[in-house]
Amino acid sequence: MGLAQAQARKETEVTKYCVYTPHYEGYHNEYGSDTVVVDAATKRKALVLGLAKLRLQCSQWVQDQASDGHNPFSGLKAEVLE
Repeated sequence: MGLAQAQARKETEVTKYCVYTPHYEGYHNEYGSDTVVVDAATKRKALVLGLAKLRLQCSQWVQDQASDGHNPFSGLKAEVLE
């Protein structure tokens, strides 16, 4: 199998990722992290899909990043679920 074929095969395989925000202080001095699970071919795609899901869920951390003018991907993490 050539390198191009291996890359194409890897792109089509879907893996389940847990995408989560850093810990932050929410309302009423509560601390937490927002988490979503997505299916994606790569970690980068998982971060993009995870951010979209977090926006739909009105994640306080994502809203804070946007209002402060920070990149919403900074601090966002994705790990493969096994």
